[in-house]
Amino acid sequence: MALLLTVASLFVLNWSSALHKNQDDERASSASNHHLFDAMILVRDQPMPTDEVLTAWQKQHLLDQGFPEARYRLLTGFQGSRSYWSFLPWFTAIAELDDTAQWYIFLEPETVVNVSAIYDLLSGYDSSGRHFFGHALKDAEASIAHHYKLGLQYPFIPAGFAISSGLITATVGYLKTHSMGIDFQIDVSYEMSKFLKTRLEVPIQHFEGFCPFDQGSGTKNGEPACITWTKDRDEARQDFGLDPSDVLIAVKTTRKFHGTRLPVLHTLWASKSSVEVVYLSDDAHQSGPVKTVDLTKLYGIRINQERGHCAKTDAILKYFIKYFEHKSYLVIVDDDTLLSVPNLLKILRSYNHSQPVYLGERYGYGHRSNEPGSSGYDYITMGGGVALSKAAVLKRGHCLRCTCPSPDTPDDMQMGLWMKFLRIPAQHEGGFHQSEPRNFHELYVRHYTPVSFHRFEKSTSTGDIDVAITKKWFAKYLGANAKISSKAKVRQKEPNEMENKVQYASDSNHGDQNSPQVHSAQGSDSSRKDEL
Repeated sequence: MALLLTVASLFVLNWSSALHKNQDDERASSASNHHLFDAMILVRDQPMPTDEVLTAWQKQHLLDQGFPEARYRLLTGFQGSRSYWSFLPWFTAIAELDDTAQWYIFLEPETVVNVSAIYDLLSGYDSSGRHFFGHALKDAEASIAHHYKLGLQYPFIPAGFAISSGLITATVGYLKTHSMGIDFQIDVSYEMSKFLKTRLEVPIQHFEGFCPFDQGSGTKNGEPACITWTKDRDEARQDFGLDPSDVLIAVKTTRKFHGTRLPVLHTLWASKSSVEVVYLSDDAHQSGPVKTVDLTKLYGIRINQERGHCAKTDAILKYFIKYFEHKSYLVIVDDDTLLSVPNLLKILRSYNHSQPVYLGERYGYGHRSNEPGSSGYDYITMGGGVALSKAAVLKRGHCLRCTCPSPDTPDDMQMGLWMKFLRIPAQHEGGFHQSEPRNFHELYVRHYTPVSFHRFEKSTSTGDIDVAITKKWFAKYLGANAKISSKAKVRQKEPNEMENKVQYASDSNHGDQNSPQVHSAQGSDSSRKDEL
């Protein structure tokens, strides 16, 4: 514990040395603006060591600028907050607070705020109106995560966004009178923006001052260039100590892909892996250095399913305990998952592997927007890979109720239900990706150190794996020479309608505007999930 405190203290000191040179002026200016309106800062943190370090610094930085401590709230501090990361359920909980805030500023733990600048921006708008401000993104090409629909703008969440109390009230009022049904939570930034645009006719308003990277506290035309900006999450990661030999990567495969997918996967990353890699299948096969293990000999033919794969994943968890219990982590990937093993190890080292850990790219299912306490749950999607500490695997193994309803139940969703039952949170790490890089906005790909992407590129003429293109984007994003950093100076070209600069009260029209089993996830909803 002392070591962790020392690491956290060093991190705070290092960042503190990089604060604004004019912080005293900021503090005085911020304090003088407090009478203009009340704002609440809400931070979408997770119960993980990295976020604990980041929020400790973030809170102190805000207090140093005169921001009132009582108006700084962490998501993890809300009771029953399991679904709040998807935003709309959080709005309902916020509305129930005994609070008079006029503006709600949503941040990630790595977001940095110039308090004076954001006060200057928001004080020029009527908080009783419906306002939604942030750094707006727009897909350059159709994305599977957004159902191939173009045109909708959505915020870059790490740069933060602001919502007026009037819009919170309108949103909660709508949710109370309309049934929202059960759905998946995949890209909550997009889904929140779609709701606000289509149901309440409130699109996001783009401001360049919500800066997407660490662009600091410079000025532009005498005003702060950035209202908010972001820090590199990796700078806050602690090292709990982990040797590559402590990790097992299990590639989940099947006979029909032994000759097509496995050679590509082996060539691109598995052959160079410092971590032991095993290929777990429904058939024993050897081609050169690639040798598969036939799990049916231990766990029966039922593990061989066309979709869902719950029985096969159940067998993999048991196989790990039977043969690899001496290792600290099990990482399960698909046979078309592309992986950066060095970046994976960096992530794993930042967690205490003696505790139950369950991490990857988090999705949600059934988090009803108008019922914050609903029976929805989180799960780590398998395509980008899921990492489980031995403690988590053992806990699941000892759970008599943690079984597959059927062999072809969706394995990632069922694992999410098991973990919910065992009270092991799904930890979201943005470097894990369920799809190819082209399905994610470049700012998001650059913000998080990339760990994985899912699916090989295919030839448009033959439908076969296009090895050359797959190798090209693997080298760009995951290869040994790839350098994707949140500190990169990337400026996207926004559509004309989004070219608002940082303005401070200059416009005249600001105002008025029970058992852990998958049941309902079958059928059409399940089909939609599978293609994602």
